[in-house]
Amino acid sequence: MAILETNLARAADDLADVLREIAARHDEAVKRLKDWIALLSIAAESLNSAEGAERMAQLARDAGFQKVTIVPTDGRSRRSSPRCMPSAAPSANRR
Repeated sequence: MAILETNLARAADDLADVLREIAARHDEAVKRLKDWIALLSIAAESLNSAEGAERMAQLARDAGFQKVTIVPTDGRSRRSSPRCMPSAAPSANRR
């Protein structure tokens, strides 16, 4: 029973740490979302497709993904706009 109580206490501490970090980074996260939304990128209309892929790549890097690749395409159809491909899990120690 003591092990369960210890594990629950640790989980509660971890959750408190996560909630503090969310609160501390709230304004930063809202700005990041606003900046992302502000870049109108519509692949079907070939509107800012490359810029949209680069923005997504930067967001992935900022989130801690260790490897992000933009895959170029021929750009002739809506399915062939550049793609952002994060391929490694975010680092747990990102700051």
